[in-house]
Parts: sequence; structure tokens; C-alpha cells
Amino acid sequence: SLPTSSEAVTMTSAELESVLLEQPMYVEETKYIIQHEEYKALYPDMLRAIIKNNSGTDVKNAVVAFAAWDSNGFPLKLEGHLSFNSNYVVKCNYSDVNMINGATYGENSGLALDSSMNNIETFKAIVVSYEDFDGNTWNNPYYDIWIEIYENKKLN
Repeated sequence: SLPTSSEAVTMTSAELESVLLEQPMYVEETKYIIQHEEYKALYPDMLRAIIKNNSGTDVKNAVVAFAAWDSNGFPLKLEGHLSFNSNYVVKCNYSDVNMINGATYGENSGLALDSSMNNIETFKAIVVSYEDFDGNTWNNPYYDIWIEIYENKKLN
């Protein structure tokens, strides 16, 4: 069901997080991965997000968005590895995930970070959309609310 505008205004982050877990596809687990203590340019740190397909159909591709904060709860502009852009929310293509219903994906997937990004304390991830093998696209009806709550906002 689509969120109402009054829901969007009053929804807390805790309420949002619990609603997201009931969606056809959701982020099941996040973890900050340090691939190498020293050689960050070759083995960048990564914001990993494992997604779960609960849609009842086979999924071909997905898009996941990330937002992050420092130890004071201040929003950070994320800069991806080998990227020249930085934004408070960065989308990653999870291409050719080929997930059957009930499957998870993403053990080695997520946002690889520029070596300058060394102060991330907390991050969040959300499934923005996915595409099935029949060419149907599901767009997350709560993505705008997620953006409203988290993008360039202090984390409480």
C-alpha cells in the first residue's frame, strides 16, 4: 500500500525501518567492510548491503541507495571509489543479481568508497527499485520518505 502524505509527515525512522522489512525486496543486513588497512586505493572500504527478495518472482536487477553519518550524527557526502561526484545519497546498481524468490544477494556488493572517506560511523541502505525477468519494475513507494528522513539530515 502506498504511504499517505500525512503518514509521510509523521513517520519516524523506526516506523519506516519496520515498514521496509515488509516490502517485496529489502535490505536485510548492512556492514562496513575494510578490505585492506593500508592499500585503500586498490582495496577500497565498502558499505555492504545484503538484499532479500521477498517478491514472489525472480529478480534480474536492483538499485540500492546509501546514506552515511559521522560519529556526531552529521550527514556525510559519500564519494564512491573512482567517482568524481559526492552526494549525501548515492545509488548503486546491483546488476544481474538473478535472485529467485527468498534468495539474498550482496555478500560482495555495495558502495566502494574513495580512500578519503574515513569518518563513517553509521550508514543506511534502501532498495530503491528492482526489475524482474518480464521487464516489470518495482519502485519503492517509501523511497521518498526515506530521502526526506535521511538525506543531509542529522541522525538522531
